[in-house]
Amino acid sequence: MRTKTFTLLAGLTLLWSLAASAQGPSTTCGGRGNLFADGRLSTLTSIPVSTSFFWDVAFVQGHSYSVELYTELQVFSGGVLQLFVLAPGNTCPDGPTTLTLSSTIGIAPAGAGGDPQRVSFVAPVTSNGFPGYVVEVKNTSAATAQNFRVAVTDTTLFNPRWSTFSSFITQYGFRNTTNTAISVTLTVTDTLGSPPVAAVTQTFTVPAAGEVFKIIGPSGDIVIPGQHGGFANLATQGPPGSIKADAYFINPNGSVIVPSSFDPVNAQH
Repeated sequence: MRTKTFTLLAGLTLLWSLAASAQGPSTTCGGRGNLFADGRLSTLTSIPVSTSFFWDVAFVQGHSYSVELYTELQVFSGGVLQLFVLAPGNTCPDGPTTLTLSSTIGIAPAGAGGDPQRVSFVAPVTSNGFPGYVVEVKNTSAATAQNFRVAVTDTTLFNPRWSTFSSFITQYGFRNTTNTAISVTLTVTDTLGSPPVAAVTQTFTVPAAGEVFKIIGPSGDIVIPGQHGGFANLATQGPPGSIKADAYFINPNGSVIVPSSFDPVNAQH
């Protein structure tokens, strides 16, 4: 029985490896592989000298993303591997990019050793097809192949429900878990009001190791009248996990407090 189980597991592992490699990079801009924005690391890849690898990635307008490049098995001099993130319509390869990329490599947990690179940005448009968003890794060395992994994470936080019904307000708390102030953009969307009010967007900074509170209500930080409800997104210009959020429905005298979730928009691997 153990032998059969081991054989089955080995076969499943091989199938998974083949499936993963089928999503691997391309060496041409027109024939890219694919990366999922769920935080999973790509398989360990060796990139030849003076070569670029390319992947398509589907991004959603208003969502925030972190793109991370990890070097492995060797110690490199700075700048041997270059990371590019290109928006639809940008020149491929090498850009320049029209995305506003923020380096987060020094934000805790910080990268160290090798040539790690990590950038964060907010997607300006939705695109999930060619020509669309491109992640490029370039080996600028003319002498040595390099080993690396790459990961893309949707760092957007999602609150499925806020409410001002029955004189309740909704309170959000945003805690920065890092050593660096982080800019965030909160978008509150009304889906239950009659008629719904226009979406409200606020950009603000959560200080290092600090927190910011926002209240949705008729006289709150985000002014929305009673008898409305909907959902909210928080785009973060930081690495995955840098902002933790919670949400509560609170009645007028504070005698009833009901928690609501404010979590990563999708399951992270």
